[in-house]
Amino acid sequence: MIEILLECLVFMSIGYGLRHFKPLGFEPEIVRKSIVSLVFVLFLPALVLKSLWSSPPELIQWQIPFSVAIGILVTGYITYFIYKHLTKDKPTLGAVVLAGSMTNAIYQGLPIVSNQLGELGTAIAIQYDFFAQTPILLSLGILLAKKWGHTEHIDANEHWFTTLLKVPALWAALLGLILNQSHIEPITPIFTWLDHLSAPVVPLMLLTIGLGLNLKSLKLKDIPFLMPVIAIKLFMLPLSIIAIGYYLHLSNDVLLGLALEGGMSSIVIAIVISERYHLNTGKYIEIITFTLLLSLLSLPLWQWLLPYIIDF
Repeated sequence: MIEILLECLVFMSIGYGLRHFKPLGFEPEIVRKSIVSLVFVLFLPALVLKSLWSSPPELIQWQIPFSVAIGILVTGYITYFIYKHLTKDKPTLGAVVLAGSMTNAIYQGLPIVSNQLGELGTAIAIQYDFFAQTPILLSLGILLAKKWGHTEHIDANEHWFTTLLKVPALWAALLGLILNQSHIEPITPIFTWLDHLSAPVVPLMLLTIGLGLNLKSLKLKDIPFLMPVIAIKLFMLPLSIIAIGYYLHLSNDVLLGLALEGGMSSIVIAIVISERYHLNTGKYIEIITFTLLLSLLSLPLWQWLLPYIIDF
């Protein structure tokens, strides 16, 4: 675990260095958005299709997304219940609820969990995000953002389902699932092409985290206000997910993967929703930064604690 976290830290540090020193003369935010768009449209769908198509069918289990979905809904409600008493500002409430219940499952989680668990880890990361988290984020998440944000300039006819259909990796996941469950063997030339196309995903994702890291967003005076959501994100969410997974008789390795995924930092892609619906994006970025830095300490703790939790 320490080795892969250090490797991730190196890539993120390179991204942060590019942001800070601007050696290429480009604005870091423009570079970050360009890389994210390329990964989102091309490289990530290739990785999702390749991984699901080639995974042993037994690695695709309905219990995984079900556990994740219930865990997200439970922690989202707990976050809402706590923070409705701590703030009257609805854009801040919306940002905190998203940050407390949604995980950086792909951009941070995929490299770490796939390194720890191999093919199983990749399958867990994909099922966590594309079979559970992304549908919730782009449906319930958008509906809540509309309710709590300032949406005067948003198209009233805009529908969350349309947004969901525009996610290329979801279509890739559906195709990969069909091919996998139909027991259609990967075709060598296509699979080789997908393998080459998906290779840049992990380093590019880690670079974009560094490019988006803004230490200036951290305000020590905000720590007391943010402590509950940080604790919920890094500890309560993974604990909720593995409790449900344990009840559904998932294996110990799968529970470890789910705990690590749930314990990642808050989801980065939701910044787009926060900005579009005018939630408190500054507060959201601050939570991402805090949870990212603290997750480098809490993830090894989860790996150490989980055997004792499961035995108990």
